[in-house]
Amino acid sequence: MLVVEKDYLEKTWEHLSRNKEVVYTLLAVAEGGDNIYQRLKHRKINIARAIRKLEGMGLLFRHEDGRYYISDPIFEQWLRDRL
Repeated sequence: MLVVEKDYLEKTWEHLSRNKEVVYTLLAVAEGGDNIYQRLKHRKINIARAIRKLEGMGLLFRHEDGRYYISDPIFEQWLRDRL
């Protein structure tokens, strides 16, 4: 991984990590984009709001199969490496 990519990924995460709803949702998607609501129902967060925010930032999209995916595969792998 290039230093530039690492800096980008770390800065993106730093920005996102200020919002626990976004963090929990993003980590759930990184683990697998199906059943996000089911996996996060025990958390006291607004999942729909986090999804909208991530979609608006271009980091998340919903596929025709109904699953959510992280738009940037490098960022997704970076997250999975940290789980």
